[in-house]
Amino acid sequence: MAGSEREKPLPEVPTFVELGYPDIQLTNWFGLFRPKNSPTAVLNSLTNDVVAALKDPSVVKALEEQGLTPKPIVGTKFAKFIQAELKMYAPIIQAANIKDE
Repeated sequence: MAGSEREKPLPEVPTFVELGYPDIQLTNWFGLFRPKNSPTAVLNSLTNDVVAALKDPSVVKALEEQGLTPKPIVGTKFAKFIQAELKMYAPIIQAANIKDE
């Protein structure tokens, strides 16, 4: 497993960190983004609805059956997560000479 924690579908499979490779930490994640200056009420409503859905046992079960583990990150924590992801992938993007178009 390339994440920092073992995954529920494969609890017997160690992570790369456990195997002595702490620099290999890659995970899939999904996020919702909004246009800048969206109304706070809309943002709060959307956030609350998504977090509630990700706590619903049927949604959790459906995601886990697909090998996904819901871990909602909201607000400034999500912004910090995105910044960390950008920082981590920047050298890879530069080394591969990937350009936005």
